[in-house]
Formats: sequence, C-alpha cells, structure tokens
Amino acid sequence: MARITEIAEATEEGGYAYRQGASRRHFALYAAAVLVLALAIGGGAYFLLWKKKETLEQARLKPATEWEEASSRKMAPDQLPQDSELRQAVDLYNRGYLKPAQAAFHQLVESAKPNDVKSMALVYLGIMADDEGKFNLAADFLERAVRFDPNNFYAHYNLAIALRHKGMYKEALEALEKAQKLRPDLIEPQNLKGQLQYQNQDLKGAEETLKKAIETTKDPLAYYNLGMVYKKEGKFAEAKSAFLDALNLASAGEIAWKAATQLGMLHATQGDLPNAKYYFERAVALAPTNAKYHYNLALVLHQLGENERALRELEEALRLGSDNPQTYMYVARLLAELGRKEQAEAALRRALDEAPRDPVILAQLGDMLVAQGKWAQAIRVFKELYEVSPKTLEKQQAMYNLGKVYLELRDFRNAEAALETAYRLDMTNEDTLVLLAKAYTETGQAHKAITLFKEALRLNPDNLKVLRAQAELYLQLGELTEAESSLKRLMEHPNRRNEDTYYAAQMLGDLYMKRRAYDTAMQYYEKAAQTTDANLKYNTLLAQAEAMLLAEKPAQLVYPLVTQAIALRPAADEARLLYARALAREGSISAQERALEELQAITAEIRSVPLASKAYTLMGIIFYKQGLLNRSLEAFNRALELDPANGEAFQNRRAVAARLESG
Repeated sequence: MARITEIAEATEEGGYAYRQGASRRHFALYAAAVLVLALAIGGGAYFLLWKKKETLEQARLKPATEWEEASSRKMAPDQLPQDSELRQAVDLYNRGYLKPAQAAFHQLVESAKPNDVKSMALVYLGIMADDEGKFNLAADFLERAVRFDPNNFYAHYNLAIALRHKGMYKEALEALEKAQKLRPDLIEPQNLKGQLQYQNQDLKGAEETLKKAIETTKDPLAYYNLGMVYKKEGKFAEAKSAFLDALNLASAGEIAWKAATQLGMLHATQGDLPNAKYYFERAVALAPTNAKYHYNLALVLHQLGENERALRELEEALRLGSDNPQTYMYVARLLAELGRKEQAEAALRRALDEAPRDPVILAQLGDMLVAQGKWAQAIRVFKELYEVSPKTLEKQQAMYNLGKVYLELRDFRNAEAALETAYRLDMTNEDTLVLLAKAYTETGQAHKAITLFKEALRLNPDNLKVLRAQAELYLQLGELTEAESSLKRLMEHPNRRNEDTYYAAQMLGDLYMKRRAYDTAMQYYEKAAQTTDANLKYNTLLAQAEAMLLAEKPAQLVYPLVTQAIALRPAADEARLLYARALAREGSISAQERALEELQAITAEIRSVPLASKAYTLMGIIFYKQGLLNRSLEAFNRALELDPANGEAFQNRRAVAARLESG
C-alpha cells in the first residue's frame, strides 16, 4: 500500500511539470492590430502562435475598396475649328480607330495648320495618352496645346486631370483655375476642383466648392465627391446622405456602383451589417464583373454567418479574376478564415502570377503555408522572400519567420542560423532576440542566450519582453536566485503593465513550487489569477490547485479552482485529470466513482498520449484502493502501452503483480 501512495504523489508532481511547460509558451501569443470590420484570421494552432510579427501586418480583414475615388471626366471638345482634316481625325477617334486617329493628330501638329487646329489635335493626343496611363506624355501634349492656344478651355481642363494623375495637385489647381475663367458655366471644372482640393487636404475648400456645384446642377459626381469629403472629415451621416443622392441620381454606371460600395463600407464600419449587405449587393448587381465587390459582399456575409453564400461570392471573385494582385490577397485571407486553406493558397498563387516574386505576396503565402503545416514549402517561400526583398526589414522578417519554422520542426541548428541572420539585420528586434536565445538553449548553448539577454538589458534596461524571457530561461535552467531577481524587477518596474505583473506572479509561483514552498507559491498564484487573460488564468488556476494538493490542503479547497479552469476550457483534459486527483484525495466512495468517470472521459478519446497514460495510472491507483486488483493491473498495463517510460505505472504494476502472486 505504501508503494501506491508514493506513486500517487509522484503523479501530482508530474502534473505540475506538464502545466509549467504550458506556462513557458505564453510569450509566443501575439496581439493583432484592429482594422476595419475586425475579422480575425484563422489557421491552425501553430498559426495562432505566429506572433504579432506577421509579414503583412493585416491580420484582420477589411473591404478591398476602402477609399475608391470616381474617375475625373475628361472632356473632348464639343466645338472644333473649321478644318476638314481635324474633323476626319476626330471622327476616327470617336469610332474607336485610335491608331489611325493618333497618326492623323500627329500629322496635324507637324503641319502648317493654324495654332487653334494644332492645339485641338494636341488635346486629343493628351486625352488618349492619359487613357493609356501615360500621364507624363499626356501632360506634355496638353502643355503644348496651351502654348498654341492659351484660350483653349479643353487644353487647360484636361491638363489639370493629367497633372492630378501625376499627383501634382497644386499645379493641377492652377491649370483648372484658368479653365474655369474660360468656361464658368460648366459643372465639370467645379467637380474636378473639389476633387483636387480633397486630394490637397483642403477639405473645407472642397466641401464649399462641391456644395456650389450641387446648387448649380444636381450632378451625381458632385454628390459622390462631396460624400468622399464628408467621409474623410468624419461626418458619416452627411457622407451617407451624399452617397445615397449620388446612387439615386446616377442609378447605373460608375458613380452608382462606387456610391453603393461607399454606403456598404460606412454601414459596415458602424456595425450595421444588414444595411452593409444591402448596399454591397447593389454594388455587385451594378458591377457584376468587379471581383473586389464580390469580395466585399462575402466579407459581410461571413460576419452575418452566411458562410455558404460567402464562399459562393469568393468563388465568383476568383472566377472573374483581377488585374490587381491585392484583390487575390484579400480573397485568400477570407478563404482562410472560412477554413478553405487550399483555395486560399490557390488565390495567393494567382496573385503571384500577376506579380511574380512580390515580397508582400510571398510573405502572406509563407504564413498561409505555415497555417497548413506545409513546412517544406514555407521554408522555400521564406528563403525566396529573403532573396527578392529589396528592404532590410523585409529580409529580416523573412529570416525571422524561417527561424520560427525551423524551431517548430525542432531543427535547432538551422533555426539558429536563420535567427542569427535576422538578428544581424535588426539588432533592435526583441522578438528575434528572444527566439534566437531559445534556439541557443535548445542547442546546448544557454550561456550564449544569457549573454544575449544581459547585453540587451544593458543597452535597454526597460525592455520588459527581454526581462521576461531572461527570467523564464533562468527558471528553466534551475537558476532560481537569478530568476527570482529578474521576476521581482519585472513586478516592480515602473513601465510594467498588468499583464507583466500577473505573468511575473505566475512565474514566481512556479519558482516557489520548485523550492517546495507551496504556501508562498499559492500566494503568488492567487495574485496571478486576477488576470483577464484567459490562457494565463487557466494555467494559474491549475497551478494553484496543484500547490494545494502538494501542500495536502483539503480537496474541497481545490474543487472551486479546477471548476473555474474547466469553465475556461471545457475540453481540456489536464484540468479534468487534476479534478480526478482531487476527488481521489478526498477518498470517499462517491468521490472515487466521480474520479473514475472523469478518467474514463479522458481515456475514451485520447488527445494526449502522456496525459492518457497518467489517467490510466490514477485509475489503477483507485482500483487498487478499492481492492479491485485485476482491474488495477489492467489499468497500469494500459498506461504502459501508451507510455512505456511511465515510471509510476511501472512501479505500481510491480506492486499489484506482487500482491496478486502472494494471494
């Protein structure tokens, strides 16, 4: 009987060691930035531990068209000089014969025609170059048109558009003012002026200009641009009203679908998902071939729980394709959130087809492969990312992520090499330093890790993340005095956060558990249990219960702690094993039966082989105490089948076998 009691106590200490291992992994949890619509990216368990240093820094999803501006209206002349060759060239342009039209306009410019004819030919050449995205060339043509005819309204107006496309908003406004003086009766210059003032951060001026334009004529573009101004000013009610007017007045076309999209985004950011869905549906109906709009609708459908329809919208977005790789990246993240990791990966591959070796896409693909546990592919991607990235910080991030993959694979030598490279590229990156120290520790070079921490803290004594990691390493190495000193520095640091205080309290509890000072450990655990971090609280509650059992406190004091832990993680086997141990400690027949129920639940579906082996060991101990020696022997045999290194089960089986042999 003495043998069984000794092994039962060893089982309790084994439970503490298991819990402490979970505690050491706390620092790997990441905090994601809060962006529009606040949808967390999903992934495998390791992906959730991929820390805050995500390569995209867009761990949360947002609409693909957050700031979508309507195009400026280019204005072809409605009155032409009396010249038959010019009219023939314009007729070719209007019928879509652009190459012959360009040749004809160039011929006119080089001819001996009057300046007003040459000026108009250059206006058309400028419009065509702008349509092709050749903004410098467009500006050159239009500036020449102005020189030939300073009174050519169309030259000044279209020059303002070309300069706007070049980002030269101040110069564009100057050109536009000249156009307005020539044709003050037209609405187009007022609209364009409002857009330029908006882009030049003159929101008050833009608001005044666009309001005057609306007084002159109820133009949908003016309402749309006014909505953009209101939105940037934070006047969301006014913005919604302006976009709604634009949508109703336009009813179809570019202004209508962009206004519907803006209304969808405004409602979404204010949490009004049904109305967001309605307007995104209208945008899709008005522009059914726009892949981004299908993505936006899918995003809101997902938030509303309509995941099957969301997937159909994403599939349609992928079918339509896009000339913008970013759209595929958005689609990929939402597909990952919906659990369609293979489709998400395929979407990113399509993004890479559009922009081969793009560092941002490669970074997201690497994270996606990590989420699927495709380690070999992830390694190749991060190595490629390191090679193609033009920026030092991008290279650093690639090596950092590569090091994390190698750590996950327990390839510590390669992890060390990758993290050393990352650290050389950015010696201020505390996350890299902490992981490099872990790699050194795993390769038997703990002295290097300690040196790293000491040097980092010498340069910056206020680096609390490094201080935490240093304390954890000392505790892992059994250097308890140094660990205690680091943890108390952390608890007393003026820059500490509540999270730091609770973490230090938990680790101090672990430290005093190693010293077998259970009462002191319980005091620290009681403080740590005040945390709002569910993971930290869960581990602390188990540790506190463990300390009570080891201090031989009444089992009734343990139950409330374990019950709270189970409430935090109902499917967690370690909490139920601890509950069973407390029941076994109580010792009554009813408590033993309840303990057996908990243990049978753990062993019915084995999620952790070591834990299940411990459950069978405790089951064998209870059967032994009940005098059921054969069932006890069976339980110990099962424990050893699962874990042949389970010394407790081995010793207990010998004791039971000897008892059976002696009769």
